[in-house]
Amino acid sequence: MPILEEAWALLHSRVPQPHRRLVESEGLFVEDDGEMTIRCYDERACVFVVYEDGIARCSIQRAAEAGEISWPKPISCHLFPIRVRGKQRDQLRYERFTECDPAVELGEHLDIPLVDFLREPLVRAFGQSTFDAIKARSDAVRGGTD
Repeated sequence: MPILEEAWALLHSRVPQPHRRLVESEGLFVEDDGEMTIRCYDERACVFVVYEDGIARCSIQRAAEAGEISWPKPISCHLFPIRVRGKQRDQLRYERFTECDPAVELGEHLDIPLVDFLREPLVRAFGQSTFDAIKARSDAVRGGTD
């Protein structure tokens, strides 16, 4: 995953010191269910996380927005808190994280369904027609017609 190693070289000085120490001692990646994933600090926050006003943000995304790197964050991160699972990789599952509760509460207050909040990464990962199908299903369930 050379592109992530390049991102780390650029961004490591921006992340919290404990994240840097972890990567220095144990490496940037960890094997998880037979796949390589980005290491997380304290089995929670990705080592690329930075905190802005107490909110976890992706340093990769911030660097892309600033034009410092030319690619977006990994799709698995963009989809968060949705995980792609299953032998055929065709199961989308919401994983609840207590640190995301404020965002979930805000989405409920503003009546923004998760599918709408994640439109961009869902289209990026699966295409517009698949997003449209997911959205139609979500709308049907929300409307109580199913």
